[in-house]
Amino acid sequence: MLQDFASAPILEACRLASAEMSPQDAIAGFNAATKYESEAGLVIDMGRRALARCAAERGGATRFMSELFAEAVSYYASRDLPSYVAASGRIANSSDAIALKNSFRSITRQQVESVGDAELAPKQWREYVGKILGVLQSRSTRK
Repeated sequence: MLQDFASAPILEACRLASAEMSPQDAIAGFNAATKYESEAGLVIDMGRRALARCAAERGGATRFMSELFAEAVSYYASRDLPSYVAASGRIANSSDAIALKNSFRSITRQQVESVGDAELAPKQWREYVGKILGVLQSRSTRK
């Protein structure tokens, strides 16, 4: 997982987000940077969606990372939640599942932003992503 999220294309997307360009220009730059990329396809797709949202909001690098990981959480929740909807003692209905998924996204954004500003230098990039993964995988609550 670290390898995918700490990849050079995701670093480039983070740099594009920090450049505060239009969503069209940011996505064009990301598409050019990933034109020949064959690794980490799912994460690259998540990065593209997160970059588009972040560029539209002029969110910057740290906001991009929070959107990227919120996108990942949303993907896994969307994949796994349907089997829990309407089962006895589980999620009552689709509306509750959507609300739960939105809560997951919000919590994820807060946790990623708690790590601090994005590190865009290649040497610190992998360590920064590792810190994010550590926070997200921690079972303790953060304040």
